[in-house]
Amino acid sequence: MKLRTVSVLVDRIGQFCEREQPQAASAVRAARTQWHRQHDPLMPVMQQILNELGPAQLRGNQTQPLQAAADEQLRPLQSANKAEQLRRCQQAPADFQGAAMNLAGSPAVLDLFKQYKPGRWASN
Repeated sequence: MKLRTVSVLVDRIGQFCEREQPQAASAVRAARTQWHRQHDPLMPVMQQILNELGPAQLRGNQTQPLQAAADEQLRPLQSANKAEQLRRCQQAPADFQGAAMNLAGSPAVLDLFKQYKPGRWASN
C-alpha cells in the first residue's frame, strides 16, 4: 500500500510544483520520471501481494484511499506561502530519492519482492 500511496504523492507533488512553482518544474519533472522508472516495475508484484495478503479494501486497484492519503500529506505544501512552496518544490527531487519515498532503495522492500512467489502466502 505504501508504494502506491507514495506513487500518488510523487505525482501530486510533481503536478503541484509544475503548476505553482514553474522555476522548479524541470527538476521536479525529471525526479518524478526517475522515481517512476525505479518503482513502476514493482507495482504488479506489490498488487499480487496485496491481493493475497491484504485486507479487502486494498485488493484490486482502489485509488480513493490512496488519493486521500496523498492529499493529506500534500496539504502542508498547498497551504504554505509562496516562498516556502518554492523551497519545498526545490527540495522535492531530493525527497523523492530519500529513504521515506525511495522504496526501491530499501533492502527490506526489495527482499520482500524477491521472496515473493505467486500463491506462496495465500490464505487457505
